[in-house]
Parts: sequence; C-alpha cells; structure tokens
Amino acid sequence: MPNLHRNDQVLDSKYNAGLLLCFQGKAYKGPRYFCKSSSLTPEDVTRFFDEMYKLSKSGQDAFMLRFMCCSSSKRKRVRTVSRRRPVTVKYHVPNQSGQKIRVCAKAFMGVACVTADRLQRLARKCSESGGTLIPTEARGGRRSTGGHMEITASIKAHISSFKCRESHYGRGKSVRGYLPPTLSVKRMWIMWKAERVKEKKRVCSYQKYWDIFVKKFNLGFGNPRTDVCSLCESLRVKIRMEQNSCQRQKLITEHRLHKLRAQRFYQELRSTRDGEITVCFDMEQNQPLPKLPVSEVFYARQVWIYNLTVMIKEDHQGKDNTHIYTWLETEAGRGANEVCSAVLDFITWLDVRYAAEGKTGLTLRLFSDACASQNKNTIMITVLSRFIEKSKVFQKVVHYFPIRGHSFLPPDRVFGRIEQRLRKTEKIVSPKEYHTIFSEYGTVMKWGVDWQVKDFKSVSKTILKSKLPVKLQEQKVVTVDKAHKRQVGFQTVYSSEPIFVNLLKPKSSLAAIDKAKLVPKENQVKEAKSRDVSKLMTYFEMPSDDESRTFYDDVLHATGTATDSGADIIDYADSDSDLLE
Repeated sequence: MPNLHRNDQVLDSKYNAGLLLCFQGKAYKGPRYFCKSSSLTPEDVTRFFDEMYKLSKSGQDAFMLRFMCCSSSKRKRVRTVSRRRPVTVKYHVPNQSGQKIRVCAKAFMGVACVTADRLQRLARKCSESGGTLIPTEARGGRRSTGGHMEITASIKAHISSFKCRESHYGRGKSVRGYLPPTLSVKRMWIMWKAERVKEKKRVCSYQKYWDIFVKKFNLGFGNPRTDVCSLCESLRVKIRMEQNSCQRQKLITEHRLHKLRAQRFYQELRSTRDGEITVCFDMEQNQPLPKLPVSEVFYARQVWIYNLTVMIKEDHQGKDNTHIYTWLETEAGRGANEVCSAVLDFITWLDVRYAAEGKTGLTLRLFSDACASQNKNTIMITVLSRFIEKSKVFQKVVHYFPIRGHSFLPPDRVFGRIEQRLRKTEKIVSPKEYHTIFSEYGTVMKWGVDWQVKDFKSVSKTILKSKLPVKLQEQKVVTVDKAHKRQVGFQTVYSSEPIFVNLLKPKSSLAAIDKAKLVPKENQVKEAKSRDVSKLMTYFEMPSDDESRTFYDDVLHATGTATDSGADIIDYADSDSDLLE
C-alpha cells in the first residue's frame, strides 16, 4: 500500500473489503440474482468514489440518492409490534458510458464506503418525503432543551435587572448602555449563580453567561464620571432629600427643563441644512513637557504645550478638515488673543477654499464652550464681525454656546484619541514628539510657522463701547450678519429670534482690527517651574534638534515677568463665576 494518511488507509481498507464481500460470491447467486458488480471496472468504482467524496455530507447524500430507487415494499411481514414502514431500495453504479449498473446493497456499500445504517436512514427519509428529499446537514448544532431555555431566560432577566445609564458624553438616542464601574461580567455571574443555588435550581458555566451578555446585550462598564454638570448633581441631591411632594415635583420639572435646554444645543449641532458650514473648536487639557516615568515628576511643575483643535463637522472626520493649533508655554499664553487668532486663521482658510469653488451666500455656524476668557467675549465678537465684513463667501456667522456642564463637542473625540495614544507613550521630552502624535489626528499648525497671534484685545478696547446693553453671561447664541452693519444679534434661548444691538463707539470702524499688531514671543514660564524642569533634565538625554534646544533654553532662562494674555479681558461678566464658565 502506498504511503497514505492513517484515515485514508482505513477508508481504503473498507473500500476494498466491501467489494470483496460481493465479488467473492458470499451473496445470493441464484437464478434471480441481479447484482452486476462484476461488470464494473476499477476505473468505474474509482470515479464513483472520487466524485462522491469531493462533496460535503449533504452533497454526498444527494449524490447517492441519484443512484437509489426507493419504494414501499410490496410484501409485508405480519408482526405483533408495528415497526417503521419497510422500504425497498434498488442500487446502481454508473459505468464509463454513464449506464446505470444495478448492484446489491453490499456492493454499493463497498463502492461508496458507507454503512448500512446510513443507507437505510437515507432511504427511509426519501420514501417518507415521496422522493422529494433534499438532504441537509443535521449533525452538530445547538441542542436546546427545556432546561437550557429556562437557564437562558433566567440569565437574560438577571442582566436586565441591573440599572444602566447612557454615556455621559453621548448625544441623541444611544443604543449602548453602561453598567456601574464596580460590576463585571464575572461578578454578575457569581451573583446570579448564588441566587440559583439558593433557589435550588440548575446553574451554568461562566462561559455561557458571558456569551449571552456579549451577544444578546449592548452593554459596557462605564468609568466613574468626571466633569459632570454641577446643576444636575445639585438638583438630583435636592430631589432625593426633599420631603414635600409639591416642592419635589418643582425640582423634577426644573431638572427636566435644564436637560431639554442642553439637548437643544446638541440638536442644533446635529442639524444639517443646505448653505451652512459647521465648525467646532475647543482647547485640550494642557499636556506636560517633559513627560517622564520617574516619580519625581509627581512633585515637579512642568511646562505646558497647548492644543486648540478647530474642525469642520462632517460625516467623515479626517486630517484634511481638522486643524490642530499648537504652541508652547514659552511662546504665548492661552487667552482670547491666541484663541481668536487661531479661529480667524481657520475660517479665513475656509473662506479662500470655498471662494475657489465659486460658493457664495453661506452661513458659518460656530460651536464652542462658553469660557469667558477664551471664547465668549467681545474680542471674539469683534473679530467675527470684521471677518464677515471682508468675507466674499459667508453672509452670516452664528456662534452657539452650550448649557454649562453639557459642553461635549466633536473636538473632544479627537482629544480622547490623542490622550489614549499619549497614555501608551512612556517618555516625551521634545515638542517635536508631541507634534508627531498630533499629526496622526489632524493637520498640525505650529505657532510662529503656520500662524501668528495678533493683539486683538488692545484694538477691541478702542472701538467697543465700555458697557454692553445685554448681559453676555445669559446669551446662548451670537449672530453677526452682513445685513445688520455695526450690529450684533443676541439670543438667550436657542429657538428665539436674535435681538441686534450696536457695540461700536461712534465714528469707530471694524477696519481697525486689520491693524492689530503681532504679539511677540512671551515666555510665560515662572522661575519656580524653571527650577523644577532643570532638576528633571537629569533623567533624560537632551534632544539634538534645534527646536528642542531652543525650548529648553527658554525654560532655563525664564524670568516669569510675562503675563498671561487672557488675564485681562473685556468679558462683561456679571460675576466672578462667569469668568470660569
């Protein structure tokens, strides 16, 4: 026998043995003998065998049924116990010319290498179906019983009994729920198992519980929430502690109205209308430099690198529609001048881009948080007013501010991906390394190279009135329209019409914004921070590139005399708390 796999050897031995049983004359060979297997050549047998075993199990059954003629028995035995209806089967094997040669069951079993049980089962099903049987694979698969179904229902009911919440940053109708962070699938299975044992019922393995949790539910385990709305938390506490039913109902109504107002902001953000371009911008949490794994970093002050992300809200968020404006603490602060300069650079780029495409009469919608020292101030309003005067593409700018505590914006998703990447990076000692990471998620715009900071604050003081006719703290929408020259529209609710007022002094002009001077490089690093960074420099090797050397020279020679450009701003806040909004 040639070198065959063990399974092939067994199959080959069965194949040869089956034929020999018939060929050696052990079957009946009287005058009514019908088996013509002796007329088959080895090539006929091999061809039948090869064609059959190229197929799957169900395909093999269908192949054999082509050469089996199944019918009911004409003569039946009289039995005291009824049995299945007897079936008569005629077997055939085709020869080289395609003629069907009738053979006995023993020879057919030998040629096909199958057992008698398989043939009888196939013949019985064919007879019961009236000859229309289409073989299907019935092996394997799930064997559900009443007990298993009861366990599955019990697991589903147990998982559903846990109260879940939507994502803190989710908007709209999210289909994914989040269970408390103190739970886990293992702990939930242990709790379910303890209940079942107490009730003296059957339990299942952890794997079955885990499969149902993953495949039948869209649940996760949330982290402890941060940066939540203070008003929401305050109202929840008051609602739980209030004993008076009427007062409690008032608090519930107030909380519901507060959440509806917050949802209205996100409805505006999600809405898309023809002729409107939506732009979102936000400042990321300050990132430390150098970033080191040593424990001394915990007690040391580090220099910050800033990231202001400005992006077009589109279905596909890519590098081409996301600009990351970045600068160092040794170069500038993070006040209104920096934010307004970056936003103006981005929307000017948009104006040029759409002008090249021949578009006109567009509406620019801006979405940002309501930080008074950066976004929600008259400096931003003045810059946007001058932009609309000069723009050939945009007819109007509408700036939306969220309800305090509900200010999650699309740039926060970019920040999440960046910070996830930073957590996997053990050491960062140069600005270039941060720029490389930022470049994976947007177009990096470096201060002094791709954009400059202008002193819009000083110019705004000379052209704006000393007192506004509206309370800026209460405004949720600011509108600048070409149709209302020298005026700005304000809305205290998102659905109302804007009320336009004049902010400019008599005989002043917005053209003065164009004459704003460039802000020179201002090192904001204090001496104490400089000393701490100097100590940390013993734990890493100084990078060789010029940018890093300039950065550390600036840090080491910091005097701390510069002031943050966001410290003195005309924000018309009604209280100190508005500065922190």
